[in-house]
Amino acid sequence: MASKVKHDTPGTEPETMVLRKFGINETYQLAMYLLDQYRGTILSCRYEIPPRLAPAESRTQLEETIKVAVVDTIMRHPMLQVGMIDATAKTPSWIQLQNLDLSQHINWVHLTEQDNFERAVQDTFSTQLDEHFPDLSIRQPGWKLTVIRQGDAPLMEALLTWNHPQFDAMGAKVFHEDLIEMLNADSASSTERTGLDGNVLALPQARPLLPTPIEGLKSLPVDLKHLVKAFWEETRL
Repeated sequence: MASKVKHDTPGTEPETMVLRKFGINETYQLAMYLLDQYRGTILSCRYEIPPRLAPAESRTQLEETIKVAVVDTIMRHPMLQVGMIDATAKTPSWIQLQNLDLSQHINWVHLTEQDNFERAVQDTFSTQLDEHFPDLSIRQPGWKLTVIRQGDAPLMEALLTWNHPQFDAMGAKVFHEDLIEMLNADSASSTERTGLDGNVLALPQARPLLPTPIEGLKSLPVDLKHLVKAFWEETRL
């Protein structure tokens, strides 16, 4: 059940809509991040660029096309739309956001002809894998898409980096599958979207329907034998 948190500080948003508390696995993944056991998680895919968008003079059109496809993907998946609150508290929660600043979620890297494309991809991959996400209190979802492009080359590398509480590797796979679907759709030729003003995307006012935590779908009993084994493996070194 959603609840509202009021803020009394002048100049702040009057209410925050809390959608639900973190599930057990989400809380575990957040704890691993806060303890610096891991940082970013990345799934990288290489996309072929259609001839009409490959020339340098079509750069702006290509960037707008990608942005619109990302917007359509965001609107399909509520977990791409929500932020978190009380990240360091005992019970962190997902909150509804009013808008997304896409400049924080889509980043372009344009290489010259002299640059080594494969090296640039690997360097970007390594750097983002080791980067922390911005302050969790900024209330933006914990994911970003970095697109690497070189000159007029008919391909680009798209690296989706995310904070693991937001979604898992299967969710990242679905993101790329939906993104390519949106890019191939007839609607991709239009760069106008309701609610999109420059880089600011206004999100629906209706409460997003988040997936139920796995423990809410199925009982996950843990017997004494498993607990003893887990304790031994964690402490023997």
